[in-house]
Amino acid sequence: MSTFQTDLHARIKTAVLNNRDRTSQLLLDLVAAESVTGNESEVQGVLARELESRRLSLDIWVATREEVAPYLMHVGDQKVWENRPNIVARRAGAGGGPTLMMQGHIDTVPIEDPSLWTTNPAGEIRDGLVYGRGAADMKGGVASFIAALDALDTAGIRLKGDLLLATTVG
Repeated sequence: MSTFQTDLHARIKTAVLNNRDRTSQLLLDLVAAESVTGNESEVQGVLARELESRRLSLDIWVATREEVAPYLMHVGDQKVWENRPNIVARRAGAGGGPTLMMQGHIDTVPIEDPSLWTTNPAGEIRDGLVYGRGAADMKGGVASFIAALDALDTAGIRLKGDLLLATTVG
């Protein structure tokens, strides 16, 4: 590994570690927000505020069945289309590079029987790890996308291409 790569790796690693508490809190906020399939507007609101605070431009829309009809084999026919916003956030790059897109879904399944949970489904930190409904699938992934953006910012790195973060329902 070159000296440049070693320095870059060290800067990013330090930035990730320095932002750990912020990332954990973001994930707790996402886990605590309502997001059962068919009602994702609360969690998408939390996410929109987080992305706006990081100066990303947002495109937020609620898809209709008609718009999605050509893709139903991938998305599946949904019972509810209202109150289910999708978000694409964009950070413009410096120019001359490819676009990097990170995408994840934000909906969760119902809790059903809370007595079966060994941790709080609304989120908690135990032994340095975040637990709760959606923490692993896929709110943790979405928080990781934002953590990557934060690490780049903290390390003073600007990508050549645009960075897109997309959260979708279903």
